[in-house]
Amino acid sequence: MKPLFKVGDYVRVKDGVELEELDDHFADNWQGKVLEIDEENDTVLIQLDAQTLDSLTDEYMRDSVEEEGDFEQYVFFIDNLEPNPVPRRDTDKLLKQALAKAQERYDEIEEEYEDDDDEEVDFDQEGVEELLEQWMKTPHFSALPKDVQDIAEFAIETFADYAYRYEDENFQDWSKYTVYQICINIISRKVSCPAQEIGWMADALVAFFDWMHLQKLHLDAKEMRDEARKVKPSMLKIAADPSQWDPAKSFLMGAIDAGIDTDDEVAMNRYLAQVQGQSLNRLSAQNALNPKPVMKESLYKNISSNTMITVRYENGKQKTDKFKRLEKDLSSGKCKLVSR
Repeated sequence: MKPLFKVGDYVRVKDGVELEELDDHFADNWQGKVLEIDEENDTVLIQLDAQTLDSLTDEYMRDSVEEEGDFEQYVFFIDNLEPNPVPRRDTDKLLKQALAKAQERYDEIEEEYEDDDDEEVDFDQEGVEELLEQWMKTPHFSALPKDVQDIAEFAIETFADYAYRYEDENFQDWSKYTVYQICINIISRKVSCPAQEIGWMADALVAFFDWMHLQKLHLDAKEMRDEARKVKPSMLKIAADPSQWDPAKSFLMGAIDAGIDTDDEVAMNRYLAQVQGQSLNRLSAQNALNPKPVMKESLYKNISSNTMITVRYENGKQKTDKFKRLEKDLSSGKCKLVSR
């Protein structure tokens, strides 16, 4: 569709046009200056005028902060705009004042988001220790096999520590999801002990969550118990497969297999030097056989950040927007470039 206006003209958005990503938010009485026209994709980038900037809602500004977008510009399809140019209704001075005021609102909202990100939850170690102390004095704990009893304290404290470090969760925040994440993706891959002991850790977690359920100490304790029981076979499989271990676990398990006392700092440093020397020798041999590959240049290196592009996602949905807003999805493979 060829528009009747050109770059530099002022245009008006048709009433009833809903803003993308903002349900029940409409561009009523929006006007602005045409900055770009993409006739291939039937889109127009406009600079919002002073009156429009003054009318922007907090929801719109929050969305701009979240998307790291330019709140003062917006992309519309050509048929969302009145076909003919309209007279400008603001002045350079009014636009400058409106931009300054809107920027101040944007900065305040952005600061709120940064403050939320900076908030840290303190690790409730004492709470976990109190629960452990109570549990370990009960017949419920005494009925466990000796091997499980011996590793129980380590298992629960390790789970609690990892839940806090990786999921930012304390005892009251734990859930079935926490159990899966920590047991499968962290404990099995990071804790340096034989697979059999990982199994005992799983048994200890099952028993601990079961006791919490019986004592009504956590609303999700039953689901957590069932999940810990369910993931135990996977934990054992990962713990027995060196290819799935964290590098630090691989190093420590190698030291144990080599008969090194992991508490002996001198012996561990000697072993570390030996492993590093072996790695360097292997790397040198590989480099001799396989020359360093030429790095591929980015497919998008010639696209400027404000260029309007169209992409297609795996579900078939197409989206047109500035390159800088779609670059992350393109680079991660979520979508493919259709046109620019």
